[in-house]
Amino acid sequence: MSGTRSLFHPDFAERLDTFYPDGCTVEYNAADESGTGHVLPDWQTLSTHSCAVYILGDNERRFSFATFSEATKVIALQGLVSSITTRHRVTHNNTVYEIVGVETDAFSQATYLGVRLGRFSG
Repeated sequence: MSGTRSLFHPDFAERLDTFYPDGCTVEYNAADESGTGHVLPDWQTLSTHSCAVYILGDNERRFSFATFSEATKVIALQGLVSSITTRHRVTHNNTVYEIVGVETDAFSQATYLGVRLGRFSG
């Protein structure tokens, strides 16, 4: 007997696109100080990944001057990506999210980013 043995059906690999239907870009800040001593953010692409976005919840706080809305989500990335930390950010569909946590599954097949997006309105 020879050949490669697999733990999953061969058609499963073709169906991964349905689990990770979107694309995400992870960015790092290559900031530099300006001549006046101010730090100027300069976000550069670290990596791009197939991903899926899941909504966990929304919070809203009302102040006398404005309303603050915060969306909490999980972005699942295909594969183990150990280089991502909370110092990075992720962009999905032209929306930029702050990474607040990074976890992997028990089999190192996916990386989960806890992200949030906060906005003031009013």
